[in-house]
Amino acid sequence: MAWYPLAIKKVIAPGPNDPPIIAMGAILHVDSGDNKSLFEYFSSGKSDGVESHFFVRKDGAIEQYRDTAYEADANLKANSFMRGLQRFGYVSIETQGKDAGEWNDLQLAAIKTLLKWLSETHNFPLRKCRDPQDPGVGYHTMWGAPGPWTPKAKTCPGPDRIRQFNAVLVPWFSEGHSKDAIEGMTEAEVQEILAALKTHADAETARYSDLADRLHEQDRVSLARYKEFHDTLSRIEGAVTPVDGDGAK
Repeated sequence: MAWYPLAIKKVIAPGPNDPPIIAMGAILHVDSGDNKSLFEYFSSGKSDGVESHFFVRKDGAIEQYRDTAYEADANLKANSFMRGLQRFGYVSIETQGKDAGEWNDLQLAAIKTLLKWLSETHNFPLRKCRDPQDPGVGYHTMWGAPGPWTPKAKTCPGPDRIRQFNAVLVPWFSEGHSKDAIEGMTEAEVQEILAALKTHADAETARYSDLADRLHEQDRVSLARYKEFHDTLSRIEGAVTPVDGDGAK
């Protein structure tokens, strides 16, 4: 289970077609409509079952719609796929903007922080994907449009952002971002992140505690039902007169 501790959490629960995945990378998009949020669009059904894990606003705020442990459906064949007995997939990151235009400085900073967290949380490398199923980071039309990551002719995330991906993000990948995440931050920023992490950890602890209680209750009910069945069977067997092999008493 993974929720970005600095994101605004707006939950779109996984449906029957959104299986658990092992996240092996991230794919960047642009929403093309310059929306301030995609939560209503995705949750209302207007998107025909398509949704992303994240949305990065122009003010640098990040909304998270789905736990990264489950498939979201913005990446076509990269949503999820099987390798042996395991299902892998990519995290989808929508960003606010039109087709034309760049990610602003706030968005770039937010994207970098989010990618670093995703890389550390899901143990995939910060590098440009080398093929459509390679661990790393890519953009929606990297392998063509139509292509394995999109069924439509488009430029997503747009020519200017693709240039930024290659000129800004790819060099940043090579700088070695496995360093301590709090390096270079002020004390106030560190405390804010630690507080957010603690809140997230407390919420997860409470959720799993509740789940454990419910599982224990199910076990108690199941045991009681088995005992009742076993006792009934014993009474029935005790009331039957044994018969030998030839049918005689």
